Amino acid sequence: MSPECSASDRPGLAPRTLARGLYWAFALSLCAPLCTPFAARSARAMKPTANTDLTRSAGSAGSADVRDAKDAHGKSTAGDTGRASAERVRLLLVPALPIYRAIEQAKADTVTELFAKELEATGNLVVVRAGVAKTEATPSDASSIRALRAEAEAKERDNDIVLAIAARQKVIQEMLEHAEAQEGDSDLVLAFHELARAQMWAGQDAEAQATLLQAARMSPSFSVPPAQFSRLYQAWFARAAAEALTLKRGQLVVRSVIPGARIALDGRTLGVAPIHINDVIAGKHFISAMGEGVRSIAHAVEIAPERATEFVATFGDTVGGRSVGPLSDALMDNQITAQTVADAVAAGKQEDAAFVALAGITKDEERMHVHGYVVDVSTARIRPLDVVALDLDLLTAESDILRMVRGVAKQIRERGEGKTEVGKIDPRAIHANIVSEVSAKRAESGAESVGRPGKTGKERGPRKVYGPLNRGSVSIKDDDE
Repeated sequence: MSPECSASDRPGLAPRTLARGLYWAFALSLCAPLCTPFAARSARAMKPTANTDLTRSAGSAGSADVRDAKDAHGKSTAGDTGRASAERVRLLLVPALPIYRAIEQAKADTVTELFAKELEATGNLVVVRAGVAKTEATPSDASSIRALRAEAEAKERDNDIVLAIAARQKVIQEMLEHAEAQEGDSDLVLAFHELARAQMWAGQDAEAQATLLQAARMSPSFSVPPAQFSRLYQAWFARAAAEALTLKRGQLVVRSVIPGARIALDGRTLGVAPIHINDVIAGKHFISAMGEGVRSIAHAVEIAPERATEFVATFGDTVGGRSVGPLSDALMDNQITAQTVADAVAAGKQEDAAFVALAGITKDEERMHVHGYVVDVSTARIRPLDVVALDLDLLTAESDILRMVRGVAKQIRERGEGKTEVGKIDPRAIHANIVSEVSAKRAESGAESVGRPGKTGKERGPRKVYGPLNRGSVSIKDDDE
């Protein structure tokens, strides 16, 4: 065969055979990119991950630690693809609290937020925040109070005093139930004076004097606006204030089932629970408690003379229940006793959590120190995490808190024996009273302008009394005229 022969004359290179070879080469070049991801995915599936280890250890720990849907026969109904999320461990997170109030509560709240964020980012934990409402309350504003006040004033202008009294009573109730919406510390006291004035106009003298005495107990130095209250009313209030000042005083200690609750006495916010209020005039007073994300509450309390009256503010259906309050107080008081662990277990069981995480924070001149713990609900044992030091401005807190998160994951995996109590959280911390002390005495400006006993103005002739009107109108004038 000569070298000059054509391709069709060479063995194995027939045109049909050559075309087939080119076709398959081209097809394989198209398939190669599509096959590569499947191979990579299969390789990744063979590698175990840290998350897999955590959920696997949680799943082997028992049904108390995992969430998995089951049918009537106890068999899992979750598919293989959903098993990882079904086995996430439920963890109740108690807010981090400053030991002996060493740092501002706002900084402790920032630590809690960062801790919760990093715990949730693991993908293996269902983090439940303790001490918050299960159904978030709608924030209140002053608009409803203003509307009720306008309604009462309209009824007074129309001389419909009976309905005006009812409207004034509604104003007081609204202020008590929504203390955070009040625009001034003396709004509630003024509302009582406005109710007493309406009762006075209606000739309900006994009721008016009882309301005046209530207002005097709340603030005997309050200055009633002379343009709005007659000289006779000012004289009546001066006598009620003088009587209130002769009453003995007592104390009021207020604690809360949620940490960080703000406490108001008679409409004036005094501080954060736990709080010890001194110089409270004996008799009936009104306590309001407010917290983030919960509906504020109000209660009437009777203050005993020369004694301390205790009150615990409860907020209905909150995460962790009533056990969170004493647990938080113990952390702030630098101690974890057997009762503290029992409170953590009770809070965890109420939320069906396998573990409870909690922390107390101390401070030195340069750093904050976060002392974290994990409580195993099933064994009622507590185990410490490594102490984490944070800069005072929390600039690097996020990376430092990751160490705590790794510690939590380790405790859940290993399930060590633990202890039934800890004792002092930080023995080096300098003791201080965690219950802040304040005085109930008010110092309003212009208190000297209140009418003095004996100065009753021109009390000539009977007072005008206004009842429900069928028709016609009258003009309400100064009661002395």
